[in-house]
Amino acid sequence: MVQKKTKTKVLTPTLKEKKRYIVYDINYFGKRTSSYGRVMEAVDNGVLGLVGELGYGGAGVMFIKGSGKRGIIRVGRNHVDHVKTGLMTIKKIDNHDVAVRCIGLSGSLAKAEQICTRGGV
Repeated sequence: MVQKKTKTKVLTPTLKEKKRYIVYDINYFGKRTSSYGRVMEAVDNGVLGLVGELGYGGAGVMFIKGSGKRGIIRVGRNHVDHVKTGLMTIKKIDNHDVAVRCIGLSGSLAKAEQICTRGGV
C-alpha cells in the first residue's frame, strides 16, 4: 500500500505572531564593558525573574545581534512592556553597576539596526 504525500500547511500572515525589536543600551558608568555572553545571561535572568518561565516562553525573547554595550532583542508584540521592565531590573553585570535603557522599538529589523547604529534618540 502506497501512502499519499501530504503537504504541510503554511500559516497565513494573519495567524503569524507579530514581532517587535527592542534596541537597548547599557551604561557601565565609565567601567569597562562586559562580553556579549555575560550581557545575554543578565538579560535572560532579568526578564525571566520578572515574567517567569511561562511568560518568557510566551514572549518569544530572541537575541538578534549586539555587543557588550548595545543590542537588539526580538519579542512578541503583546510582551514588549514586560521585557522592557525586565531590562530595567538589571542592576549588575560582572559585579559592575549598570543601567540598561531602551533606546528604541521597531517593527522591522532594518529600522532597529538603524536605531542601534545611530544611537537612539
